[in-house]
Amino acid sequence: MPHSPDSITPCEQLQNPADRCIWQYCDNASDRCIRFTESGDTLPAIEYRTVLLDLQSWDRYWRQDRCNYVPQDLADFPRDCCQQHADHAAEIEMHRQKIERWHRQLQTGDKVPAVCFENALVDGYLRIRQGRHRIAYLRQLNFAVFAAAIPLQRLDDFRRQNLIVAEPE
Repeated sequence: MPHSPDSITPCEQLQNPADRCIWQYCDNASDRCIRFTESGDTLPAIEYRTVLLDLQSWDRYWRQDRCNYVPQDLADFPRDCCQQHADHAAEIEMHRQKIERWHRQLQTGDKVPAVCFENALVDGYLRIRQGRHRIAYLRQLNFAVFAAAIPLQRLDDFRRQNLIVAEPE
């Protein structure tokens, strides 16, 4: 069923709330819907809020963290982030395999767990704890948003950077 324009629907308005779905996002250009689910990577001692982040805005911010960023063209991963040439080749191959795994997974399913963020800044940057390759794959699909589990302590940092598109009510 085509969706026009791109739509974001809270999952409590959908049929099956038991699947841990938070939002359904439908991309009009690809006529594809995915369901963002709760992150399985959160830490028990930290309180999180799951929000939707603007993917292009996050990508611009994330590029500043050169050695943590997964570039669109993996050949652009900085060589100086690795000790040796073999390490650089291994890093690129690891990124390729993890992005490919998301490609295969979303061929047969529509669930994408929220990316989990670190509680503390790392080298002065907001940092992904788990989920860099989910973002890289959604970027390849030209999706506009992704779900993110943000530690409550960091929420204002994301707001100041104008990264948040939607928060639960």
